[in-house]
Amino acid sequence: MSLSNEQVEELKEVFSVYDNDNTDKIAIKDLGACFRSLGVTLNQYDEEQMIQEVDPAGTGEVTFERFQSLMEKKMKHIHTVDEIVEAFKVFDKDGSGLISADDIKGVLTKIGTRPLSDAEMKEMLASADPNSTGRINYRDFVKRTLDD
Repeated sequence: MSLSNEQVEELKEVFSVYDNDNTDKIAIKDLGACFRSLGVTLNQYDEEQMIQEVDPAGTGEVTFERFQSLMEKKMKHIHTVDEIVEAFKVFDKDGSGLISADDIKGVLTKIGTRPLSDAEMKEMLASADPNSTGRINYRDFVKRTLDD
């Protein structure tokens, strides 16, 4: 997914707030603040992973080019989550954000690139429904599945 010119300009604007000396680089410690300024929240693990990705040499800085690339990936992931959640909403008859484990099993069987074994399906459903309620929050399920 490539960003629109408008989105790139927004990234540049936020990036420039932290690029105090106009070197087209910001301190790696400001990366999380840049993301939050753009409305993207990260947990500590995600932030650490992104820091490793944009600063593998440990220089303590990130260029705008790397920042933009990282934002493109993050926005693509957000877009993907939203699309999949929309597909699951078809099964959410009462609008509660929950669907049955059987519905998830049916969807995964139909859309999967390969059939899941009974053991794989059981493991996936157990992690999605740890209290064995038979109902799964599909937004959380999709996020966890895509983050793995």
